[in-house]
Amino acid sequence: MLLFILLFGEMIEKSFLSEYIQQSIQNINEVKENLVESIGEEVLQKSLEILPTTTIFDLALDYFLKSLPYGIFLTIIISLILRRKPNF
Repeated sequence: MLLFILLFGEMIEKSFLSEYIQQSIQNINEVKENLVESIGEEVLQKSLEILPTTTIFDLALDYFLKSLPYGIFLTIIISLILRRKPNF
């Protein structure tokens, strides 16, 4: 999936990253009051400063690292289920 995101963002849809950044800033501004209460003004401002410098590699790596634990968990569960079935 990491490679797909990189290929998609770099070659297929080059405007994806700029649209993602614009949409993220818009979403943050829409719920700004709630975010300030939960994470604080300083963290919110730091996030807004860093967001425009985001690269497609940052997005792909973030997705990969966030989905990795779920993948490992599902792999273990599936291997346990398949292990219990008798071989014919």
